[in-house]
Amino acid sequence: MITISKGLGIILIIMLVTSVISVICFNSESWKSKLTFFPYRMKRNNELLRLVSHIFVHADFQHLAFNMLSVYFLGSFLEYQWSYEFGIVDGAMHIAILYLFGGIFATGFLYLKHQDNMYYQSLGASGAVSAVIFAAIFWHPTMKLGLFFIPVPNTSFCIWACIFVN
Repeated sequence: MITISKGLGIILIIMLVTSVISVICFNSESWKSKLTFFPYRMKRNNELLRLVSHIFVHADFQHLAFNMLSVYFLGSFLEYQWSYEFGIVDGAMHIAILYLFGGIFATGFLYLKHQDNMYYQSLGASGAVSAVIFAAIFWHPTMKLGLFFIPVPNTSFCIWACIFVN
């Protein structure tokens, strides 16, 4: 029998960091405003940290819980699979890179679209979470996902997500 991980996995670390930062921001509007994705300020003030920091901030507990549950179930699956396939360290690094760049890539178009809009702001890990969800679907295309607790084929889930989430 092969043991993949004996410590805290990268998915749990991501969830812990995201939860702590989000709870801090629930209680501090100034921290929330410093970390939120704000393309107008990024362009004018060179605040490039916002490209990453917004991934760790959520609007409320429900937003945080939904994203972290999705990351936990599908991210843990990927972490286990990739740790077995690539080794514990490389598997964790693949997950971390997927999550981080998924979140950054998801806001690239929004940055270009809203860089001159002084009112546009966003936050949350939805882009990073979507990267994990679609990577899990790609890695294991025959698995079924729960859509409002109803198991559906991946293709149905992808169509639903593309139409209704954005």
